[in-house]
Amino acid sequence: MLACFAVIIARGEARGACSDPIDAPAAVQVGDRLFRETRFAQFFFNFITAAPNRNVNTTLKPGDPTVSVEQNAAGKPLRDPFRNQSMNCRNCHLGNDLLGTSRLDGRTYCDFARRSPIPARSDGLSTTPRNAQPMVSVSISRQVPFLFHFDGEFASIEDLTLGTLTGRNFGWLPSEFAQAEAHIINVIKNDNGKNALARRYGCGGFPYSVVLLGTDPKLPKGLVLPPQYRIDLTTASDDAIMQDVGSLILAYMNSIAFNLNEPPSLLRNDLRGGHHWLKVKLIGTKSNRSAIGARVLVRYGKKTQAQALTSQSSFYSSNDPRLHFGLGPETTADIEIHWPNGLRENLKGIAADQLVTIQEGTGVVPSKGWGKRVASAG
Repeated sequence: MLACFAVIIARGEARGACSDPIDAPAAVQVGDRLFRETRFAQFFFNFITAAPNRNVNTTLKPGDPTVSVEQNAAGKPLRDPFRNQSMNCRNCHLGNDLLGTSRLDGRTYCDFARRSPIPARSDGLSTTPRNAQPMVSVSISRQVPFLFHFDGEFASIEDLTLGTLTGRNFGWLPSEFAQAEAHIINVIKNDNGKNALARRYGCGGFPYSVVLLGTDPKLPKGLVLPPQYRIDLTTASDDAIMQDVGSLILAYMNSIAFNLNEPPSLLRNDLRGGHHWLKVKLIGTKSNRSAIGARVLVRYGKKTQAQALTSQSSFYSSNDPRLHFGLGPETTADIEIHWPNGLRENLKGIAADQLVTIQEGTGVVPSKGWGKRVASAG
């Protein structure tokens, strides 16, 4: 995926009443905090309403098992960065969270799975299709209309954000919108600014009410919001509070851009190892010639990998139409292809470390431009 890049907020020191450890505009910092907020989830709502002595500042125990383990490209479980907490936006759009855990398995600012886990509820669902665009450069202005979900459900990023916070990904059922909105506003209004997330932004942390008002002299200059983002929670309507949350998260998403108004970058992976790999190139006949929409499963040892052939991944970017599969120590693999027109083909015992060109209805055909096998680089 060519548009899968790490965007890491730089560390610095801002001038003000105390030190602000993050060098980014205030709206971006507050939007980032809201993007990481785990208390908006229905699981946390259930927790604080289960006992009269709990409130939005009570530490969640135990956490939602949905976020105990992180899905990843390698198929092996990794410790979720939000373990012992509940669902948030960041969990499905990770930044550099997993790089310290496993540098080669952690993705950055892109979708990590075809389906994402969602909190358990009475509807019996445990996953949802990943139909969102990758986040890098998603909010750049365009001359043509743009769908912020592949199903076209949302007309703007703010609508997408608020629909997510009050929707099934956060554990809320369709009939619970009013309850979800009331809970989110309760968190915003009554947060005390003392949890680890608030402290991440310096000076020991500030409540949302103080940050959003933007007038407290104790705020470091780097956390003073511009007037258009400020809101008085004591007088604002519920709709105004929710819209402000959406606008701030949009400000954060606007900051996630790569090579904006700059020359393009070509990235090359020079990592070499002793493992094996396969590249699969598909040629459609009854299906479209590019085989867009085909699904390929590669089985090797006791493992299975699945990839879908898509035409693009983000703004002004595209995927390599040759699907790459890492095989680890295995030297052969079985390939199963589900063509867009419904045909299924199976190929057994394909040798590793080569490009395999497969034509619909014919099987393996000569690979033009790369006819011989290449030494292991996996």
